[in-house]
Amino acid sequence: MKRSALLTVLFAFSATLFFTAGSSAVADDGVTVWTVDESRSSIRFVSDAPAERIVGTSEEISGTVRWNETRPSTTSGKLSFPVDSMRTGNSLRDRHLTEEDWLHAEENPDVTFNLEKLEDVRRARSENRVDYRATAVGTVELNGVKKPNKASVEIAVLPERNLARIQPTIQFRLADHNVKGADGVVGSEVGKTIDVDGLIYATWE
Repeated sequence: MKRSALLTVLFAFSATLFFTAGSSAVADDGVTVWTVDESRSSIRFVSDAPAERIVGTSEEISGTVRWNETRPSTTSGKLSFPVDSMRTGNSLRDRHLTEEDWLHAEENPDVTFNLEKLEDVRRARSENRVDYRATAVGTVELNGVKKPNKASVEIAVLPERNLARIQPTIQFRLADHNVKGADGVVGSEVGKTIDVDGLIYATWE
């Protein structure tokens, strides 16, 4: 075989290996499955009422996101945390949250956001990362009641580290999820509306 022909064959073989290896983390349809890193992720919830402002957290976030790099709007997923992982700095109040007239953890152990799609996706690319801002459309399941909802979300993707940082912000009304609480408490000591924000890290193979 002539030297030029041999070089052509070797180049083609090397290129095939390169492009096969470079695309191995992403499926043919552009989807990568992200898994939440539970050791680094948390959410914060805030209740503002005339008599009291309550700030709580959960550090037991779990879930997966089916991220579509080529069509981000079709991204889907599920994020959840256990009701009994919610901490407000008051152990008695934490216990009340799990009871039947509040979040009824025995029957409905988790708070869940099911992501159906992303809207209004904006992308900005820098040297080592890609940043996205979008509206996450889906449902919130709380106290056994599932309701449509939307969250504002910022996503930073670091491809070289197989790492994503997700920062959602969402709000929901207790009445929409049949959370009644003790008589007279919702609206006076507990806000009718709860604000939630998160700092969630996810990785992929």
